[in-house]
Parts: sequence; C-alpha cells; structure tokens
Amino acid sequence: RSKMTQFKNEEEKNSPKAQINDNYDAVAVSENENVEEKPGKVSDLIYNTDVDAIVQEVHSYGFTRRDVYKVSTITFVFHDISRSCANQLVRHRNGVTQESQRYVTADYTNENDFVNPINMQLDSRYKNLDKNIEEAIDKINVFSNYKYLINSSILKEDARAWLPMNVKTKIMMTFTYWTFGKFLSLRLNKAAQLEIRKMAAEAANHIFASDDEIEQFISKVNK
Repeated sequence: RSKMTQFKNEEEKNSPKAQINDNYDAVAVSENENVEEKPGKVSDLIYNTDVDAIVQEVHSYGFTRRDVYKVSTITFVFHDISRSCANQLVRHRNGVTQESQRYVTADYTNENDFVNPINMQLDSRYKNLDKNIEEAIDKINVFSNYKYLINSSILKEDARAWLPMNVKTKIMMTFTYWTFGKFLSLRLNKAAQLEIRKMAAEAANHIFASDDEIEQFISKVNK
C-alpha cells in the first residue's frame, strides 16, 4: 500500500514496508463463483465484481466505495449494434475485443445485418418524414456492392471496404465501475445518439434496479 493509504493499525503504519517508495496500492479482487449472466436485446451482462463484498474487505484499510469502483470490473457483450455505435464505444478506452469482418462467418448480405437509424426514429426525430423519402430509403440495397465483390471472388478482407458503416457487429468490453459510470454519464445524455443511448440504458438496467440508483451511481463517480 502506498504511504497515502490509511493503514489497518499502528503497527502496520510504522512498519518498514510503509516507508518503501515503490510500495504501490494493492488491488482487491473478489471473484463471484455464481455469476448470473443477464441477456438483453443488444447487451448481455457476462460478469460483474461483487462491489459490496470488496467494500467490506477493504474498509478497514481506509479504502472507500469510490476507491473500489476504480478496481472492480463489469463485462458485457454488446451485439446487434452498428459499427458506428461500436466506434463510439471503443473511444471509452476499456478492455475490448470485437468481431472481425475479415473472418466473420456472417455473410452480411441481408437487411437484418444492418442497423437503420432512420427507421429507429420514425416515431421521434423523423415522425414527419415524407413518405416518399421513407419508401426510397427502404429500397436502398446497402449490401449490393459487397455481394457483387464476394461473388466476384474478392476476399472478405478487401470486400469489407464497401460495407456500410451501420453493418451489425458484436463487441465484448470490460469496464471498471469507475469507467462504466463515466460511460453512462455521457451515453445516457440526450445529446448522445439514440442507438448508443438505448444500449447504455439496457446495460445500466442489468446492474441497477432503478433510474434513481443509476443517477446516484453516476453522481458518486463524477463527484
């Protein structure tokens, strides 16, 4: 533990180890033996550290819940989201691995592999959209170039250059509770794009029981 950390007792505080300059803070980890995976429409909770258990273990050393948030982790698999949404996700600089378009087995050739941001908002932002425009958008074949290249023996790793930005992908990401709070504060905001707002809300609901709990958590992280 660093000299900035409170020590468990006077003996520990005055021990030779407390004077070592490179005696950095230890990381406490509590493995959940029976983690309950929670599936969702676009986000599946795979693992989360038992924060309450960690807090109990390290409280006597002077660590707070805020300290525990910085070392405890949450892992999600986000699926059926667009690559543009995934690009926003990875800017949060967490542990991440993403489905490859070079080797992926999905053929990316039908409308179910595409996230249409217009149709997603026909009841809000585009509720007054001209029906002719709506029909024209629905007729766009977003995979026509990709199909042609694949059928012409072009390799997937090169043909993917012609895939649309909103082709579906899946991504596994591990947050600390601290970075998860920062993520939620940005992506639940009304200024965020609708797709990532919905995804963030579903992820938050896997962890917290109510909107009030989510707001309290974000407040603690941003305090």
